[in-house]
Amino acid sequence: MPIVGAYDSAVRWAADETGKDESEFPQNCPYRSEQVLDPSFFPGPDETDATRRD
Repeated sequence: MPIVGAYDSAVRWAADETGKDESEFPQNCPYRSEQVLDPSFFPGPDETDATRRD
């Protein structure tokens, strides 16, 4: 499944789990494909604060 499709599914799941509307989540995945696929990438509170953990 492409990352875009996985993100859309994740938003639907998160909205269902939290009771929030899907519109409250970012429309597009805030992380690059390289970040998502990097097992050492650990996102911070927002995209600008994303850091790597070692």
